[in-house]
Amino acid sequence: MQERIPELNGPTGANIRPNGRSAAQGRDGHSWRLTKGAAAMLRELPLSECEQLLLHNRIGRLAMRDAEGAYVVPISYAFGDGVIYGHAAPGRKIVLLRRWPHVALLVDEIQNLARWRSVIVRGRWEELHAEEDKFRARALLLRAFEGSLMSVTAGHGHRTSLSDAIIFRVVIEEVTGRSEHL
Repeated sequence: MQERIPELNGPTGANIRPNGRSAAQGRDGHSWRLTKGAAAMLRELPLSECEQLLLHNRIGRLAMRDAEGAYVVPISYAFGDGVIYGHAAPGRKIVLLRRWPHVALLVDEIQNLARWRSVIVRGRWEELHAEEDKFRARALLLRAFEGSLMSVTAGHGHRTSLSDAIIFRVVIEEVTGRSEHL
């Protein structure tokens, strides 16, 4: 039986632990209790709120498979046409995405540990080859970053121009979102 940790499971984790102590009793034997308002206010986000979070943010963390497990990188993105658009320079990320195109994108807004919202998009990565598709993706990326080429390509550890970058989209298969106190 897996031990339940009250800090992670909140009031529902108040079971008897395998070591015989109650979940509200510390290792030193002292008891503690949750005060009013300390319980988690976790809620699922409706799809409309998930879409708004994706629309109003520009940076996410793209997770993909690699031979050793998972590889996660920050990306700048634009949400439009019901997909996620992004770009990348040639390198490890592109090699992995071409081999294993199933990805997840995490986008979050964190005020503090008790006030946050996050959305996870699961989908399929597709490299864009048709010029009209790449033009549309570049246009949405530029609009999302208020026309600033520097902002679109900044912060990636490389300085690939948007015209030279590999342009891609993530075709969304599933969107889930959660929030605490927001």
